[in-house]
Formats: sequence, C-alpha cells, structure tokens
Amino acid sequence: MNLVFLWAALGGAIGSSLRYFVGKMMPSKFLMFESFPLGTFSVN
Repeated sequence: MNLVFLWAALGGAIGSSLRYFVGKMMPSKFLMFESFPLGTFSVN
C-alpha cells in the first residue's frame, strides 16, 4: 500500500515536471505527453 502511494506520488511529480518543461520548450508536443502513463498519476 505504501509502495503504491509512493509510486503514484513520484510518478505524479515526474509527470507534472516533464509536462511543464516540455510545454515550455515545445508547446506542440504538450498534448502528446498527456497520453504518457506518468501523466495519469498527476493530480493537477
């Protein structure tokens, strides 16, 4: 249970940061990163 929570939190942080940097560098690829599995763990 704790591992799942940690994995979800870590995945959400990595996914949100990846989408933030990719959105700043290449806005055209922003929607493409939304379909990645890491993005599903993101809360925002």
